[in-house]
Amino acid sequence: RGRFSVQCVFIIDPVFTLSLILVLILIRMQPRHQTRIACLGLLWLVAYPALNLGLRLGLEAHLRERLRLQGEAFSTLELAPEALAPLNWKLIVDAGDRYRLAAVSLLQPNGPLRFEEFTKADRALLESLGGRVEFFRTYAW
Repeated sequence: RGRFSVQCVFIIDPVFTLSLILVLILIRMQPRHQTRIACLGLLWLVAYPALNLGLRLGLEAHLRERLRLQGEAFSTLELAPEALAPLNWKLIVDAGDRYRLAAVSLLQPNGPLRFEEFTKADRALLESLGGRVEFFRTYAW
């Protein structure tokens, strides 16, 4: 079992959503050009997440190097889109027995990282709960 996701677009991204709504409105208003507008909309549907992914990968590499230079110990580092991505991202650092979370702005990639720490759930407890309650199986992967 495994999970797969490409973290590049926030669940409800206003830029992405509003631009696609605009495409739909333009198609209705310009019936003679609807094919061209629809093709541009499809291009945007692919290009926007791809651009966000490129930004995320670049920012992730920058933050990985920044934390390494600061002597921060971590096993993995993840970036997840936040509201108003691609400008705002959530940095998740796996620091062994805990997770460290910080907000990162693309406008200030070298700004201060204010980490909030969370203790990891006990793996044995999650597996035990997963055997009894279906909901917890997701977290016992």
